[in-house]
Amino acid sequence: MNMVSRALARRQKGEKGFTLVELLVVVIIIGILAAVSVPIYLNQRKSAWNSNAEQDVKNAQIAVENWMVENNGTLPETSGSDEWKCDGDKKGGLASDSEGSDKLVVTCSPGVIVVVRPAETPAGETVYTSYTIRGWHKQGTKTYYYDSVNSSALQSTDGINKKPF
Repeated sequence: MNMVSRALARRQKGEKGFTLVELLVVVIIIGILAAVSVPIYLNQRKSAWNSNAEQDVKNAQIAVENWMVENNGTLPETSGSDEWKCDGDKKGGLASDSEGSDKLVVTCSPGVIVVVRPAETPAGETVYTSYTIRGWHKQGTKTYYYDSVNSSALQSTDGINKKPF
């Protein structure tokens, strides 16, 4: 208490400024706030990336369903590969197959990859009537799936799964 009374006495004499103890307390408080807020901020960024990927997979589902409605319930034929891949960092975020054909218009946000894969058909048939979608953000922590045959809801798993279905 003696220290406080001396500090108050100096203030009454007209001394201005902060004591070393006051400055140290402020620095410690700022350090504690930074230690608490930085991890929260980083987790929010991961959540935003995951949400971006989830939304792009939902949008791809809508785009594929719209294509199928307009084309008698079938998907377009792929040229050269059996899937359309949308990389948000390339080609303006439009999906295309390995030959560059972009018949199916699916767009992706920057950093997001969405893969639309027609389901297997009987040997010799090229008419696709069902599909699966997989998507993830390059810096995210989840992979999102949709299967038009086995599930009506979007599924997610922890981790990035780039392997085919």
